[in-house]
Amino acid sequence: MIETVNEHRFKDAFQQLRPDNFTYEGLGTLFTQLEEFEEATDSPMELDVIALCCEFTEYENIGEFWLDYGGEDAMEEYPDIEAIEAHTMVFRIPERLDRNTLKYVESESFIIQQF
Repeated sequence: MIETVNEHRFKDAFQQLRPDNFTYEGLGTLFTQLEEFEEATDSPMELDVIALCCEFTEYENIGEFWLDYGGEDAMEEYPDIEAIEAHTMVFRIPERLDRNTLKYVESESFIIQQF
């Protein structure tokens, strides 16, 4: 039995189980990418919030990624987003809502599939 989930229900599921794993914008990006994967492979996915939180991580910027993946060694091995993309899927988050000004601003945030 499969239930179709729209973006709103997708985001709600994360907010209920893991509210701090992804930003609101990050969840929108992740939903879009997973939906495109489903369409490309013609195979529906099960919504498993915990599994997706284990498989994907959102980073505010590349500096946060470097800290998570070993500091200076990571900086040398992955000097930019393109180097990370050579090793895993990277979903860039194009813009985010700046909560101070309530305006959308360019974002350095991205989501990777763990490797």
